[in-house]
Amino acid sequence: MSSAVSDQDVDLPRRRVALIAFGCSPGGGSEHRAGWHWATSLAEAGVELTVFAHSVQRHLVEGRPEAEGIEFVWVDAEAPKIADLRPAYRSSIAYLAFLKACETPLRQRHVAEPFSAGLHVSWSQIRSGTPLAEIDDLPFVFGPVGGGHMMPFGLARRYLGTHALVEGARNLHVQSTRLNLRARRSCQRAELVVAANAGTESLARSLGARRVVIMTDGGLTELPGEPEPLPPFDEGLRLLWVGRLMPRKGLKLALDALRLARLRADVRLTILGDGEDRSLLEAPIEGVEWRGQVPPSDLPSFFADHHLNLFPSLRESGGPPVVEAIGFGRPSVCLDHQGPAAIIDAACGVLVDPVPEGLAERLADALVDLALNPSKVVALAAGTKTVRTKLLQKNRTKWMVAQLDEAASRR
Repeated sequence: MSSAVSDQDVDLPRRRVALIAFGCSPGGGSEHRAGWHWATSLAEAGVELTVFAHSVQRHLVEGRPEAEGIEFVWVDAEAPKIADLRPAYRSSIAYLAFLKACETPLRQRHVAEPFSAGLHVSWSQIRSGTPLAEIDDLPFVFGPVGGGHMMPFGLARRYLGTHALVEGARNLHVQSTRLNLRARRSCQRAELVVAANAGTESLARSLGARRVVIMTDGGLTELPGEPEPLPPFDEGLRLLWVGRLMPRKGLKLALDALRLARLRADVRLTILGDGEDRSLLEAPIEGVEWRGQVPPSDLPSFFADHHLNLFPSLRESGGPPVVEAIGFGRPSVCLDHQGPAAIIDAACGVLVDPVPEGLAERLADALVDLALNPSKVVALAAGTKTVRTKLLQKNRTKWMVAQLDEAASRR
């Protein structure tokens, strides 16, 4: 596991920082919540903060006590009104428009009262670069940023069906980033690039980044108390799946592995979430219980009733379910690549070789080994304690403030 966070206390000088956070609100998806947590935790750490965020979130932020003392610059940016444009593409175009629209207010405020440093956290997408790179005398940290990771085409062909071609096109798009002048300038000008995974780290270095470290793009806002004890193993190994049911999250792989594992051991899976892969669950599957979408307030009890989190995502920049599971003291079984591999190691989880040939069998072997050896599960659950501390947003923020302080000293 790679982590840039230190457990040691870091001196927190007061700084004036420009934060680029396209998504920055307590509601919405993980990107929006991550931007919000960076903004509020930096402010709590004593940073004088100006946040450049998309105006669509304004009504979710204004009036909240956590936002007091933070200057928000609400930036208007919209995607073209194209009727048949997929929502994902519309959001990407809106993000590019947002980055361009940030440049003028960012420059105006820097001229009026110079920022000591800048930080770009949302979206965590290396390909689009950052407007901070357009201010010549502004040192900045770029990240946590992802988008440099790719799904091996063998995995896409085996598990994505018709979606494999779309994934192949994405891989080509990622590879073309080396020709992207904005991304190259952003990486070369950054005092530090914080990469969410090894693929993005490699891409940042190829673009000329001077210094790169790996830190997952999501953390724990708080620890939910001491983890509940593991449930008894007398009813088999209980696995929990939390997240959207979409092809790249690996639900088909998980179900294939479960069928194989149940031939040798008592392994059961509870699935929380909904999405386009719900068709895989419409017919009853032995050992599988699909509960659909559940409110976040129900998650503690679900994690308490299960031994492990199963998250075999085929492409994942970070891994919010893995972070969430660690917060509840539960280890995860994941593929040994991308975001999850930057979060867990052999002390607090199981990482399965993602080579396509025989993948379902290897994942099944891992589940059977855990089912037949409960003491291994107990040891892995105990191993989450250290990682919980490192993932705590307060500690991540202490480390980030130190990086901003170092960047500012080089101005």
